[in-house]
Amino acid sequence: MEVFKDFSFDLPKEDFFSTGTLIGECGVLTGRPRAAGVTCETEIEAYFISMKVMKDAMELFNDPYDSLEGRLWRSCGIMRGLSYLPTTGLNKVRLYL
Repeated sequence: MEVFKDFSFDLPKEDFFSTGTLIGECGVLTGRPRAAGVTCETEIEAYFISMKVMKDAMELFNDPYDSLEGRLWRSCGIMRGLSYLPTTGLNKVRLYL
């Protein structure tokens, strides 16, 4: 059974973020430039963290069971997975994530 029928990564998508959300974590992990734009509908407080600071932080917080890099990969995986689920009918899985 083919679960992933629609790989429409190039299409614009809308998402909503809350306190503590990271933007650009996949670029930090892969070294690729960001390919997204961000528009805010309300006033926010945002911080720019340079690549060097992120790399230093990943070296500092490198616990083998709970590393910063592992948490960033998890975040990327969840975001990628959520883009697949609307086309699969696996809404119960989406609710769990």
